[in-house]
Amino acid sequence: MTESEMVISRNLICQKQPVPYGCVHTWHSAPHEYSNKNRFQQSILCIDSPAFIPTDEILVDGKPVTNISMTLMKNYLFDAKPIFCFPGLFSSQQQIILTTNPSQFYLKSSAVLIFAFNLNDELLFVNHKKRGWELPGGKIEVNENERQACIRETFEESYCELEESSLQPIAQYKIIDKDNVDDGHIKSVYAARVKLEYQDCHFDHETKDRKFVSSLDWLTILNENCSLLLHDDVYPICLEIAQHKLIISTTN
Repeated sequence: MTESEMVISRNLICQKQPVPYGCVHTWHSAPHEYSNKNRFQQSILCIDSPAFIPTDEILVDGKPVTNISMTLMKNYLFDAKPIFCFPGLFSSQQQIILTTNPSQFYLKSSAVLIFAFNLNDELLFVNHKKRGWELPGGKIEVNENERQACIRETFEESYCELEESSLQPIAQYKIIDKDNVDDGHIKSVYAARVKLEYQDCHFDHETKDRKFVSSLDWLTILNENCSLLLHDDVYPICLEIAQHKLIISTTN
């Protein structure tokens, strides 16, 4: 009897060895054990399931599936896995709830966050004057929709123009404060391509610089002078989804 599984969370341990995100294991009648130290709700996407564990695994379309491709697995993961829950970074935050399923998005959000990639598949970061390196984004202004806010905020903070046709929503998250659990700050997350980078720019907004970072440094940037806003689980989850949606290469 064979069981195939795809790892869908980070920092997972299997048989006392670390396993990378996206890794697929096939077990031929072999007992195996996963240890999940992070805070995601589930850690394994179950491809076929002679021994299905309902608290840890997800069936593909509600039933075992064999001979499924990596593309189909990732489509299922990023389009159908609905909700991630994890604690907020700050003492005032009780919880962050992130959803990747558009049917569960709130009708109205108050801010946007943008994963913007250039034609070399490098990710855009801006250097905030107070917080350090972070992704472009900000509040949605009155009489402005989310897409317009993405375009405006990216240009104001980086002097880069987004390819409007490439803009697509990939997630939404709600920050629930301890003092007001019935309400929350909702932010929409978008992925997009950069079509134009203006040179010799005078940064006089909230930021003082920009840079494009290759895939090799998408996570190591967290060790640099980066914003605390990158240190919750929103960044790594949405980074994976953005790569998938825009077909970003990770071999550069």
